Amino acid sequence: MAPPAADDDDRRALESQGTIHGHPVTFAYDAASAVPVLKWTRTPVVHAADDDGGGGGGGGESSPGAASTDDGLRSISADEVIAVVDDDDDHDDHDQAHDGTPRPTRWYRIIIILLQDALASGSGTPTPTPTPTPSRCTTVRASNLPARFLTAHHLARLPAHLSRSPPIPMNMHIIISTGSGTGGAASYAAQILFPALAALGVPSSRYQVHTTSSAASVAQLTRTVVRPRARAGLDQTLILLAGDGGVHDVVNGLLEDEDKDADPHPGYCPPTLGLLALGTGNALAHSFGLTTGAGGAGLGLRALVRGVARPLPLFRARFSPGASVVVVEGDGGRAAVRAGVMYGAVVASYGLHASLVADSDSVASRAAYGALRFQRAAHRLLHPPRGAAPHVYRARVSFVPSRAAASSSSPPPPQQQEWTTVARLEHAYILTTLVSHLEKTFVISPASSSASASASSSMHLIHFAPLPASDIEHIMALAYQGGEHVRDHRVAYELVDAVRVELLGEGEGDGEGEGDGEAEDEDEDGGRWRRICIDGTVVQLEKKGGWVEVQKLASLAGPRAGASDDDGGGAVVVGGGVREKAVVQIVA
Repeated sequence: MAPPAADDDDRRALESQGTIHGHPVTFAYDAASAVPVLKWTRTPVVHAADDDGGGGGGGGESSPGAASTDDGLRSISADEVIAVVDDDDDHDDHDQAHDGTPRPTRWYRIIIILLQDALASGSGTPTPTPTPTPSRCTTVRASNLPARFLTAHHLARLPAHLSRSPPIPMNMHIIISTGSGTGGAASYAAQILFPALAALGVPSSRYQVHTTSSAASVAQLTRTVVRPRARAGLDQTLILLAGDGGVHDVVNGLLEDEDKDADPHPGYCPPTLGLLALGTGNALAHSFGLTTGAGGAGLGLRALVRGVARPLPLFRARFSPGASVVVVEGDGGRAAVRAGVMYGAVVASYGLHASLVADSDSVASRAAYGALRFQRAAHRLLHPPRGAAPHVYRARVSFVPSRAAASSSSPPPPQQQEWTTVARLEHAYILTTLVSHLEKTFVISPASSSASASASSSMHLIHFAPLPASDIEHIMALAYQGGEHVRDHRVAYELVDAVRVELLGEGEGDGEGEGDGEAEDEDEDGGRWRRICIDGTVVQLEKKGGWVEVQKLASLAGPRAGASDDDGGGAVVVGGGVREKAVVQIVA
């Protein structure tokens, strides 16, 4: 019979014969469905002699029907597959065709992830979930897999970041952040990551495992181990089981005590970061596509195995002299921001976003509610007791429009870049970001290019004025609809290179003098309305004259008009970069 036409071939499940764990099967691969699925059933075989576990010895014919693995699998979806690798274990180099004659065989290992709900239901196709759940990695040994399945999933060789080897030992680090998200990092490492690395041929002797013991563990490891090796020019891979806060700690540990306006070190070699999304919001992972598409249920493992390293875009936040980090674990005290500088890769905010992050930032809240903690905190902020209106945040906001948005092909020199000041002094929401997503379905900046291979990802400012609680809730709901909130006429959406927020007291800045009525109320509330969020880290500004300035890491501009050296108004980052090397690379 003539083979089907190409168009028909694309619409039907392609069949071929092979084996699963030595059992002869007929594969059916539906490559045209939304999520391609490889299915198999046992096929009748006439046994001329016993073979490699081919379903029993002697003559005769086996019965057709379902052929399952030890895990009960009878199918594998594209969402489950991490990679297909060649199986180099000793085995017979011939298999049997269905007529019993020998034929050459090529063996593979299909590395897959089984999620908890898939195991519970007995189905081979789990329901993808963005949160870590008890799950495990397993392998399926197969031969003669369908060509299209192999084209989609076969990994011919390990990427460079997973094949670090001597002469420099232990230059691959696995960092398990036990306090991140719902606390699933250790379980994920044991049940998924370590078995997957073993199946890929990455021995445990090639990496060193670090388990955090406190909120400062990642930063301390970066300062004492990773940074010295990076400065020495050594290639390193960091596999980080954490969220955005873990990345924040790595970045700030690498840049601490450096000349911030030059390369981190003359011989610096940027570490390669493989992020596994075990945090709460996982903004970076969602924005870089680590948790979406085929393999997204693996929380970034497929991207770690099959992705490529690219520079991670960063911004620098400078603070007024009295700013302090709010320590939410332990004694709940505050610590001075080191050198008044902090670096970020996700978000810098003041207003509703910063308040809801700060109000929900505790180990107990993360463990109990996961990403829902943000929505719970937002509801409390928008609906204060006794029917009061949401808090009004007073600040002078100014920004430098991005040179990327300039209509001229030759933008003016950096020193000629001018600040634009937002006309209003009262706000509900002020947020600057380098990423597109803050949660898996919360698209804060649809025009952001986090997944771009470019080192200079765009930075956007989103802000709007005080509104009734119902209107703010409507705007936030639109963000869950693919970022439709930026089309709302009440929302300002700017492409920027720098943003400055100067906090104001009641009546300050509007011609009524520097009244301090609101400042007194803020003292009673512990300064909760003076909090800034940098990638989940909460910084509290001082009562009088507090400010934060956020600058995309790139070239330096001259002083802002009217600014003095002591108010932090100089040196704005705009346009192309002076850094010849990235601080860190992320695999995506």
